[in-house]
Amino acid sequence: MATIVDILLGQLAIGLSLFGLIEVVRNWTRDKGRPKTPGAVIFLALGPIAIFELIFRPLPLFLLNRIPESSFHWFIKASEAVAASIYLAGGIVCVTAALRSSERLWRVTLIVLGLWLSTRALWHAITAAGPFIAAPLGSYSRMTLTIWAVSCVPVAVTVIVAAAGDWLRRVSRHWLHVAAIIAVMLYAVAEIVGHQTMIVRSIRWLWT
Repeated sequence: MATIVDILLGQLAIGLSLFGLIEVVRNWTRDKGRPKTPGAVIFLALGPIAIFELIFRPLPLFLLNRIPESSFHWFIKASEAVAASIYLAGGIVCVTAALRSSERLWRVTLIVLGLWLSTRALWHAITAAGPFIAAPLGSYSRMTLTIWAVSCVPVAVTVIVAAAGDWLRRVSRHWLHVAAIIAVMLYAVAEIVGHQTMIVRSIRWLWT
């Protein structure tokens, strides 16, 4: 049941992120200005990730048994390297925008989101580099994935706090900003549901 829920939430997040990225780019080209709202920045970070997940993730299933095993192996490693680059770029976009933001709550939110995406980039990089490094990386990969899963919780919390701050201060936001909040929450909740056992185990370990 958990697998079905996290897959459904993830697909909804991908679709919303793609739509948001298209809308941000359309507004960007029309207004000839850099996107400045936190919601636009979020879609600039999540949109390319959604494109990668939509195009590259299904490809291994299609290529399996259709290309030589060695070529398939290299394709998987190359896709992991591409994923690392895209997630890292998303993290840089968020942190850079946070440093320029004058809104304290959203500055913190964007930094947390940027670190979250950078952690996923590190995990993909370790996965891609595994065959080329003599040292065993399995434990580092598991540790990085655990950090990524657990950090979904502060991502969700900071987004909720920032949105609540906007509501309490009666800040008027564009609908695209609200859509970005929903997209982040969908991603975060999908990861929390998908890695709930890992998260609970990590929290218990930290608590004791």
